[in-house]
Amino acid sequence: MFDCFYSLLIFRTFRRMDDDGSGDLSKEEFIKGVKDTGLHLNDHEVDELFDRFDKDGSGKINYNEFLRALRVSLAFRLTVSRWH
Repeated sequence: MFDCFYSLLIFRTFRRMDDDGSGDLSKEEFIKGVKDTGLHLNDHEVDELFDRFDKDGSGKINYNEFLRALRVSLAFRLTVSRWH
């Protein structure tokens, strides 16, 4: 149940960021999406984050890359929170 909820949340976030409906996030879509979430990152941090998500170096982030990056981050946070 927990995994399904977060997968759905991640999917909806991706779709909301994918302005042109291409199934990939361009760097511009990603930057806009990050800003829309309320994260306060400087240009360097956004570039670094984009590069971490874009595993294949295509210059775009597909849904699988987006999902993997967020799931790893979420799993790490849950693991750390259990230790504290």
